[in-house]
Amino acid sequence: MAENLAALTSLRGIAAVVVLLYHLKVYLGPLPTHFLDTGYLWVDFFFVLSGFVISHVYGRVFATTPEQGAYRRFLVARFARIYPLHAAILAWLCIAELLRWYLISHHSVADVRPPFGPGRELSGLASNLTLLQSIGPFGTESWNRPAWSISAEFAAYLLFPVVLRLAASHPRWLTAVSLCGLMTWPWILSVWPEGEFYVAPFRCLFSFAAGCIAYQAFLKRSAPAWIAMPVAAYVIVDLHLGIYPGLIVWAFPLVVWAFAGGPAARLLAAQPLIFVGDISYSIYMIQSPVIVLFDQGLRFAKISISGTTFVMLVIVAIVVIASATYHWIEKPCRGWLRGF
Repeated sequence: MAENLAALTSLRGIAAVVVLLYHLKVYLGPLPTHFLDTGYLWVDFFFVLSGFVISHVYGRVFATTPEQGAYRRFLVARFARIYPLHAAILAWLCIAELLRWYLISHHSVADVRPPFGPGRELSGLASNLTLLQSIGPFGTESWNRPAWSISAEFAAYLLFPVVLRLAASHPRWLTAVSLCGLMTWPWILSVWPEGEFYVAPFRCLFSFAAGCIAYQAFLKRSAPAWIAMPVAAYVIVDLHLGIYPGLIVWAFPLVVWAFAGGPAARLLAAQPLIFVGDISYSIYMIQSPVIVLFDQGLRFAKISISGTTFVMLVIVAIVVIASATYHWIEKPCRGWLRGF
């Protein structure tokens, strides 16, 4: 079994929290930093981490097992990792829409949005159920918006054996392609915003491939102890200044490589950080529905609280709910599905 890289679990938790704060920044008012304005880039950090960790876990498996059998077990394992919670959240949102329909049609409860209306269309539900919501003509941000990334990532899983082979046999070529992609996708979206769902799979694949390349570098040599802090400082300062995103995301593979082992990894070995990392997928996936639930619930009850109080309450609720969904949905369903 591959060694557990605990520091990367902590990094995943930190990334999930920053994405959560990015979605909550509207409640905080003006801030003296652009750090949260570009918080969405930590989704790209997830993609890099995914390429690195999956190479670590499955690289030897593909090298020692006939590819067809290894590929099938790999896809089953990845499906078991991401789909049960995704399906559970979609079920929760469907129940919420049915409740909305019941209250409007039977109790004349006023609402600004009809059930299964904009953002909750049945066509969008179909693309979400089939993990196609980030793919070209099937693309939709409806239902659970953060789930677009797991759609793009599953497309990267399908190509993992090819990416793994290229990372091992043509690392310079793959490095050049992935870094060019990381540098250019923000510009493409800035001039072609309606192409979001055509860019998303490539956005994920470039970052995923960069993570695979970073792992090949890690196999050859752990990062020097001195490099972790300058690389982390570069990313933090650039996020604070709000510079061109392409100048930020190219450094993410360096961050993962730098913190994967050695003294830098020990800095992230604190148990609370690892706990947040363990539940990070649940934090990421439930945040949008929970934020909407709190916001609409307070409006319906006509309760007024400050933005800071709202953010604190939502964060506490998300951590509690994420811990529950991790232990009651993610872990048991993962074990059950991997038995197939």
